[in-house]
Amino acid sequence: MIHFFCPGCWIEVDEAARCCERCGYDLSAYQDLSFEDKLLLALRDPIRETQRMAVYLLGRLGSERALSAFEELLASSEDPYLLREVVQALSRIPLDGSMRLMEGACRHPSTLVSEAARAMIEPLSRLCNGSASPGSRHGA
Repeated sequence: MIHFFCPGCWIEVDEAARCCERCGYDLSAYQDLSFEDKLLLALRDPIRETQRMAVYLLGRLGSERALSAFEELLASSEDPYLLREVVQALSRIPLDGSMRLMEGACRHPSTLVSEAARAMIEPLSRLCNGSASPGSRHGA
C-alpha cells in the first residue's frame, strides 16, 4: 500500500487530498515544484535516509540554494551520518559559503563529521580559489 505525506509537515495525507488538513500546504502545487525545490523540502522529512539522499542529490546538483539549509542542519542535527553527508555535499559546491560551513564543520564535536570536513576542505579550498578545474574535484 502506498502512503502519501504532506511535504510541509510530513503527516500522512489522503492520496486525493488537495490541501493538508494540518498545515494547509497546497498539495496540488507540489507537482509544479522544481526537482531542487522538492529536494529542499525533503531535508525536513522525518525519515533519515530520505534526508541523506536529498543532501546527496543537492550536492550533486551543486545547489547554491541548499547552503542555508545545510547550515541549519549543521547547527541543529545530532545525526553524524547526515552531517557527514552534508560535508560531502558541500565539497561539491565550490563557493565561499561552502568553505565557511566546511571550516565550521572541522570544529564539530562529532569525530565523524570533523574528520570528513578536514578531508574535504583542501580540495574545496582549491576550487574556491580557482586553482583546480571542476572536473578535477574530489569525487568527480
